[in-house]
Amino acid sequence: MQRVGLEEGEGVMVLEVGEEEGVGTQEEGGGIIHLIPVGVETGFYSSVPTPSAVSYSSQREENPDRIMQKITFGGKGNEPGKFRLNYGVAVSDDNEIFVADNVNNRVQVFSINGSFLRLFPTVVPGISIGPLGHIIVANSGNNRVDMFTSQGKFVRTVANITDPWGLAVGPDGQLVVSNPHDARLYFRVAGVAELKDNFFVESLKDTVDVHKKLTNEGESLVCGSCETKSGAASFCTECGELLCDECVAIHRRLKVTRGHQVIGVEQLKAESESNTVKINPRPPPPCRIHSQETLKLFCVDCSEAICQVCTVLSHKDHKYEYFTDTAAKAKEDIRALLAKTEKKMLDLKNADQQAKAQKTDLEKNVSETSEKIKRKAEKTRKELVALVNQQETELLSYVNTVSQTRSKEFSTAIEEIETTTVALESAAEFGRNIVEHGSELDIMAVSGDVNCRLKKLLQIELTDITEKLPAKAYIAFEEDETSEMVKPRLGEVRTTQPDSGFRTARFSPLGTTGRLGPTSLGTHYRGQDHEGLVQLKDGIQYFTVPNTGQYRVEAAGSAAGWGVNDPKSARGRGAVVRGTFQLQKGEVLKVLVGQEGGKNKYKSAVGGGGGTFVTKTDNTPLMVAGGAGGGNGGPRRNPNSDGTTEISGQCSSGGDTNFAGGTDGKGATKGHADFVGGGGGGLLTDGASGKISFGGTDGSNGGEGGKAFVNGGVGGRAVYNNAEGGFGGGGGSYGHGAQ
Repeated sequence: MQRVGLEEGEGVMVLEVGEEEGVGTQEEGGGIIHLIPVGVETGFYSSVPTPSAVSYSSQREENPDRIMQKITFGGKGNEPGKFRLNYGVAVSDDNEIFVADNVNNRVQVFSINGSFLRLFPTVVPGISIGPLGHIIVANSGNNRVDMFTSQGKFVRTVANITDPWGLAVGPDGQLVVSNPHDARLYFRVAGVAELKDNFFVESLKDTVDVHKKLTNEGESLVCGSCETKSGAASFCTECGELLCDECVAIHRRLKVTRGHQVIGVEQLKAESESNTVKINPRPPPPCRIHSQETLKLFCVDCSEAICQVCTVLSHKDHKYEYFTDTAAKAKEDIRALLAKTEKKMLDLKNADQQAKAQKTDLEKNVSETSEKIKRKAEKTRKELVALVNQQETELLSYVNTVSQTRSKEFSTAIEEIETTTVALESAAEFGRNIVEHGSELDIMAVSGDVNCRLKKLLQIELTDITEKLPAKAYIAFEEDETSEMVKPRLGEVRTTQPDSGFRTARFSPLGTTGRLGPTSLGTHYRGQDHEGLVQLKDGIQYFTVPNTGQYRVEAAGSAAGWGVNDPKSARGRGAVVRGTFQLQKGEVLKVLVGQEGGKNKYKSAVGGGGGTFVTKTDNTPLMVAGGAGGGNGGPRRNPNSDGTTEISGQCSSGGDTNFAGGTDGKGATKGHADFVGGGGGGLLTDGASGKISFGGTDGSNGGEGGKAFVNGGVGGRAVYNNAEGGFGGGGGSYGHGAQ
């Protein structure tokens, strides 16, 4: 018996074809194949069984005296033609060698002389070949057995088995798979139905083989009937064999074959190109149970071919039909399915063309979108540069104007100082000369004028001239140190086409200020995209998402309150937060829009601004933009008063000590022992309140803390003068001034 020996080991395979028992030797370095051809055309048996070698090969008589030649190919590596841990091997009827290259996760195909032909990727420890040339592999990485064509195209999954390893296919489609870990064999009777060994498959295989030979330009057509392998000129449609002229003559002389239809090779090629090649089917084989009987009937109950004797023995009382009747019904069923298949293939072809066209549209849209973004960015860049240049020009112009004005003022002051100095020096010099050199008559004659002149000059106050000069000498550039720089907005990229007119929604406090939220939508959203999509409850707006897709959301916390000694220009600003979210149609969002703190009409100390919250209905936050902190008589902005995008709020501004803000959704809980403002409310907990007026623990005269979002978000009350916090958890202030 011919055999293919196999040794396991990383990168090593030994393949021998010969009469001797045993396997080839593993050479140093591994990754090689030893091939010893023995003149056998087809028919091999492997340690990973290949049923085609038994069922479908034309076995020839062996010559024990033949000389065996050893061919070595392969080697250890990753490139095509090399191996790493090659576990399985099989040889097809076309004399192609299929090697399971395990570590490289692929099957490699070689000619019978060891030349590399092709490869295809899969996870393969075991491999076998079916009757129609299908490659059956044990895909252990995915716990299944897969079927491929000989060209490596995936056909289907044959079976799902945990960690399959070695496998074989029986003559009636039985699939046998081994598992190396639990020492079991898995046997499935109908595991590979397409591989059943029957006369129809044999006939179909004959047609397929002829078609392959005719379409393979590199293969010469030789006679399949004689030993000389002469060039074939004709073809017998009964035998399915290519014939040389000598064999055609013999064919026509023999009684058994003289009635066969023999056609020329050119006619055969023409029919092959038009797919009209028809080879007469082989005669039905004998019954596998009653070898003297021919298969003539089909058992409907068992779905198998039977003979006449089977109808009265093993298939008694079963429903059976003649092949002609069953085949006619099956043909109609197949034709109906083929009609559906043609429609399905047309649909797939159209879908493929549509997908390719849409991909082209995508590439075009991506290119156009990228160009638009670049043009917009360049335009915005120029505008921003122009704005910066304009501001630079304005600032420098202002500096120049101040310089010129003040330089004149300094020149006037210097001139006045110098004039006064000269007058004093002149009067003093005259007085000294009179005193030192004048006679008594001279002194008395001018003393009155000298005294009057000196006294008048001495009355000139130097401070009247120089008092304002130090302030006028100061000029400096103070850079903007705001916590939230204004960022340019180019636009946004849309990845879905909206299915409605909805484009954008702008939520507002609905005209409400102070610590309490709005009570009515009114007409604020009339004519806007979100008209009819918003409901109001307890000051919180409930928005129903109109379409499924990505939404860009921007939220800004509110500014603090203001007053007589706390101008709007100096008050804290709310934080600005941006994000993009995937939202579903019909999903509801809760929106609390922060409101600014109240106005102190009498003096100083104002409440904090409310935060803006966007959450789901279960209060899961999408984004929170902190409101600004209040303050006390600040002539200039304090960055600590601004809202923040961090998870912790800013510490308090002003007072003897700065106290930490809330963190992780909690309100601020610390305060000063005297006139401290109430803490800002967070997402989850309230801010701290003053002790005397609102029952808190810190700040004896402090304001009331703002309520958390989950507790309604109401702003804190002030002790005096309406210095309350804004809706959205803003803390209330003490409120200095008239009481």
